[in-house]
Amino acid sequence: MVTNSSMLPRSMTTWLSVHSAATLAGMGLSLLVGAAWPLALVGACSFLGGFLANQSSWIEAGKLGGPANAVTGFRLGLMLLAAALGSTLGDLALGLLLAFAAALDGLDGYLARRYDAASLFGEYLDKETDSFFVALGGLLLWQTHDIGLWILVPALLRPLYVFVRRQMNLGDKKEPKFKYGRVLAVVLMVAIPLAFVLPDPLRSWALALAVSLTALSFLKSFVWLFQQQLSS
Repeated sequence: MVTNSSMLPRSMTTWLSVHSAATLAGMGLSLLVGAAWPLALVGACSFLGGFLANQSSWIEAGKLGGPANAVTGFRLGLMLLAAALGSTLGDLALGLLLAFAAALDGLDGYLARRYDAASLFGEYLDKETDSFFVALGGLLLWQTHDIGLWILVPALLRPLYVFVRRQMNLGDKKEPKFKYGRVLAVVLMVAIPLAFVLPDPLRSWALALAVSLTALSFLKSFVWLFQQQLSS
């Protein structure tokens, strides 16, 4: 079960920091080569490292990490496939592939509750997988539909949050869950697959709205960070 402690194990905080740096590096490489596969390759290695470094947490969810983590791993596989195929897929096929990965997002949480197979690593794996989805989806839209770099703003916010948190030396406090934060994340995860099939200007309007709402959601996270800093 997920611990009720407000503290994260050292292995978790270390992986989150390394993963945020790897994500930023992967995005930079992807922008240089004009494709999403470098981020996919770097991300796959980072997620594998997270599994190996936090085995004591994900094993507690059940054999091979439990059903919830298995679904999250399958979602990652779909994202990596989308990045590998990239522009070779048509808009409809690419949108459907990403939509399937997004639709499975709620299933892992349901399985964790249904089979009492929750874990602390699973909780953060889900968060980072969502962030990875946004990064890959944004890069694919930039690559295939000439969307401006502003589409990558939400993908940068999560690693930036982890980096700022690390610099503030807040220890291993577990971040709180903010009201409506999950709803706003879902809005972005729906908007990205839809953008592959929506015509302009609907595509740009939908993405701009989703990006703006996500940025507001992360603003609350940064406010929490600074509140912790002031109270420490």
